[in-house]
Order: sequence, then C-alpha cells, then structure tokens
Amino acid sequence: FTTVGATGNITVGGTVDGVDIAARDAVLTSTTTTANAALPKAGGTMTGNISHGGDLTLDVAGDITLDADGAQIKLLDGGTEFGVLQNNSSDFSIYSAVQDKDILLQGNDGGSAITALTLDMSDSGTAIFNNEISLGDTKAVKLGASDDFQLFHDGSGFNQIIAVNDHPIQIKTSTENMIKAIPN
Repeated sequence: FTTVGATGNITVGGTVDGVDIAARDAVLTSTTTTANAALPKAGGTMTGNISHGGDLTLDVAGDITLDADGAQIKLLDGGTEFGVLQNNSSDFSIYSAVQDKDILLQGNDGGSAITALTLDMSDSGTAIFNNEISLGDTKAVKLGASDDFQLFHDGSGFNQIIAVNDHPIQIKTSTENMIKAIPN
C-alpha cells in the first residue's frame, strides 16, 4: 500500500474504480435536463423537471422552503390537478380543484383515523363537523350579516340569547309560533 500526498488540484483522466470521472462531472454540472441528469452542485441552479419512478423522501436537517413566485403550489396526482395552496392577496388559500369535491380536515383520534371537518364544495362550502363545536366563556355564536342573533354563556352563570336591533325571537314549527318574544 502506497500513500500519495498532494497539494492543490489533482487531475485524473480515464476512470477511477470504473467511474468515468469526466462524464460524471459533465452530468453533475449540466444545466440541461437529460435522462442521466443529476441535481446541480451546491449553489447551482436546476432547470426542468424531476421525475422519479418510486417514492421520494426529502430529509433535511433544517426547514424545507417552497418559494413559488407564481403564488401557487399546485398538487397533482397522475398529472391531474386536485388542489392548490396559494397566496391570495396575502391570504393563505386552500383550493379544491376538482368540481364538487370536498376539503377534509383529518387526524388521529386515539389510534383511529377521523374526519374532524368536511367543507362540502357541492353545497357552497357547508361546514360539517364530526363532533361538537366548543366555545369558551363569553365567546358567541353570531348569526346574520350584522351579527343580528347571538348565543353565548357570559362566564358568570348566565346563558344569553341576544337579538340585536329589537328584533323578536321566535321558536316555531314550519307553520306556527310556539314561543315568540317581542321587545318591550
């Protein structure tokens, strides 16, 4: 076994352990997309598409940043767009791209997969909760364009129903009043 020492660059022609160094370096520094193209060296710029035959895992020690100057991160399956994450006038928008398909918020509840919330896109976004809606004291359910009707617990023992603008409160069937509370 011989030890070789060098200072500066070493230029090698031909192959090393069966690898054609010049051909490998040409692929690694290429800015064109070819069947043999690899990602650019650190600090380089990649153009074109990445295509991979199996699963792809990105495992980094820090954060993964997606920076789309077109304001959209498109989600596709088999070439068909099914969703978009986008910057919509600085609002974060989640868009279901397939007609009448819902947006589901899912999770793990005690080892079972559940759908906590469904936004029904075939019904103008009706929110369907899997369980209760829980609000803390003094937090109200507000209904109407001007919060005309409010239900809340005030935290001191009172449950309140408030009708703003002196509107009456009615409990009724489809055909008759059962209880009608009129101001004054």
